[in-house]
Parts: sequence; C-alpha cells; structure tokens
Amino acid sequence: MYNSLLIKEVRQTVIAKTLIVILKYQTTMSKLQLIAETISEVLYDNFKIRPDYIFEEKLKWLTTHPQKELFQNSWQIIKEKYQSVTDNKFDLDVLEKDDLYRLKNENQYVDIWFSKPYNFIVEFDEKQHFNQYRLATLTDYNSEWIIGDLNIYMENCRKKTLKPGISGFQKIKENLLFPHFYPDSEKQDNRIRQRAFRDFLKDYLPIQFDLNPTLRIPYTVTNKKNKDFNHSDLEKLKLYLIETKLCERLKIEKHHS
Repeated sequence: MYNSLLIKEVRQTVIAKTLIVILKYQTTMSKLQLIAETISEVLYDNFKIRPDYIFEEKLKWLTTHPQKELFQNSWQIIKEKYQSVTDNKFDLDVLEKDDLYRLKNENQYVDIWFSKPYNFIVEFDEKQHFNQYRLATLTDYNSEWIIGDLNIYMENCRKKTLKPGISGFQKIKENLLFPHFYPDSEKQDNRIRQRAFRDFLKDYLPIQFDLNPTLRIPYTVTNKKNKDFNHSDLEKLKLYLIETKLCERLKIEKHHS
C-alpha cells in the first residue's frame, strides 16, 4: 500500500514538473513567434524571399568555450572581454590548456536562427541581460558586431547594477570559466558574469565565420514587455528594425539574390 502511494506521488510530481516545462516552452515560443513574424515581414518586403527560422536552436559553431586555434586573429579581443567580466582574475590562455576547457565546451542556444540565405541570430534581451558586466563587454564595442542600437544597450546597462544573490538568475554551480567569486558566501554572481560573456560570444563569433551580425532587440523596444505583445508593441519593433537598418546590413547569399 505504501509503495503504491509513493509511486503515485512520484508520478504526480513528474507530471506536474513536465507540465511546467511545457507551459514555459509554449510561452517562450509564443513570444518569439510574434517577433519572428515581424522580422520576416520586414525581410520579405525588402528581399522578396520567404525566411526560414527556428526557435531555441543550438548552433554547432557557437560554443561556450572558444577555441584559440580557430580564432587566432581575434583571440586577444575574446581574452579581453572574458577578463572584463572576471575582474581580470583569470587568463583564457591558461584556462584553455586545461582538459576541462574542451571537455565542458558546449554549443549555445539562440532565441531565433534565420537560416539561408539570411544567416543571422536574433536575440530578444530581457532585463537580466542589462547590467554592469554586460556593460563591460560592450565597452569599445565595434558597432559592426551587431545589428541594433548600441547606445540603447549601453544606456540600459548603466542603469542597472546587479548584486550577488542565490537565485538561478545570479548563481550557478562553479565551473572552470566562472567559479564562485565570493568565498564563504552563499550569494554569488557567476551566472550574471557568464551570461554577459556568452552574449558577447553570440555577437562576435558569427562575424568570425562570415555570417551576418546578430540582431539584438532590447525589451525596452516592446514597451518593456517580454510577452503578450499587442499591435503597438510590434509596430515599435518594426520601426526599430528599420531604424537599425536591418535589411541594409544583411549580406544575402548570391544564388538567392
């Protein structure tokens, strides 16, 4: 009897957790779908080529631990941006020689990937992406690295200083690149630092592979909303795409032009 009740309780817990995951996924897809459709409309109006896109995709060339041998000409920039979010305490040249550097290397997810002939990432950045560490990576940014309003990004980052904490938005398990920075404290900010560095990689690596720059959309464009967009929100998004010259910045593969 006891075992039967225990099995039933476990099943109910698993079902509940599964439903939560499904609901979160559906919410994300609904949000990104409206963004993707708005972008697609602008692209088709300009190029007359219907875009193909996919959500929450892992890209094989977009890794969490960039390999020095692949980025010889840009390694110094990658190193400096990493040091900017780790208080200059660590050196990628040293870490890169550790076996864990390659062992723990993973492909990153992107919000939306527009495939051939467009070849670009779309990142919709909610408020947790704006903080002092992201500002550190944005300092001395080349405006050609992204499609978006760099000034808006820097301004939003200057307004927000995130403190160490215990939530999943602030703290993750220690890892090679982002250990816990505050010994003997439950409160950490290595998740914030990691997010800032990975955002930089999503901007910088595409152009190293001769792909189009990443399109970055701050949540402030959609009236500080991250879901349930209305017509006004999407019209503001469309205006942002025009003002940031999305279509002018894209290089379309020749056999599609």
